[in-house]
Amino acid sequence: MRRAAAEHGIERIRSRVPAEHRSHFDALLAEAQSTYRIRDERIFHGDAPATGLARRAILAAGARLARERRLDQAFHLLDATPEEIIALLEGRGGPSGDELAERSRWRLETSMSAAPATLGLAPSAPPPPEWLPPPADRLARIVATVMSLLFDVRADTAPPANSGTIKKLKGFPVSPGTYEGLARVITKVDQLPEVQQGEVLIAPSTGPTFNVVLPLIGALVTERGGVLSHAAIVSREYGLPGVVGCVGAVKAATTGQRVRVDGGTGELWILD
Repeated sequence: MRRAAAEHGIERIRSRVPAEHRSHFDALLAEAQSTYRIRDERIFHGDAPATGLARRAILAAGARLARERRLDQAFHLLDATPEEIIALLEGRGGPSGDELAERSRWRLETSMSAAPATLGLAPSAPPPPEWLPPPADRLARIVATVMSLLFDVRADTAPPANSGTIKKLKGFPVSPGTYEGLARVITKVDQLPEVQQGEVLIAPSTGPTFNVVLPLIGALVTERGGVLSHAAIVSREYGLPGVVGCVGAVKAATTGQRVRVDGGTGELWILD
């Protein structure tokens, strides 16, 4: 059923391509179909299970060290390097429990916006795509486009517009529709159980962890991300009014305030 629907959708798009360009369209489509699974399978059959297994192993080792009173909490070991974990388990020194606790605290409490734009020397520009063979040229261009749509943030430092008690912020519109409800500001994933039915979720950014609360909310606003970010995609999939790249939304809104989201214009209105 899903394959038939996908094939019907492809044929509908193909019918809009001028006849003289359809062979080129077919060649590009075949190229995209043959390479996309590499990305898909790497994530779901490589990275995700391996990350989960590694995390469970580290937590098991952390539980052992916590029982020996060498750590305050098992999860603090997640902030040790592989060499430090081995040294701790073999009794050859390593960071103290207090040091790992401080690393964990810093990681959990520090905003992504505090990260430097680059590490080490400033990166050089990539080689011009036209220097590459045609297939690699196309791949380089689409990767640059997708990365921009995923991560570019609005560089708008203008203060929110105020009208009495009403404040308006502007971001990227990514999923149409308007919705008015109470705000739920989320800055850490352990706040997700607090989300209530019908609230407007406002966060610095979202990831797969947020999927569990999406059926509850009425609209979604993030400070980061572009039109292909996680928040943008799930807003469209769930039919939620969505705005991303809405800089300052987390500080401007407070949980419990009434807000209105316009996913067609990219506006967030704080009404009280």
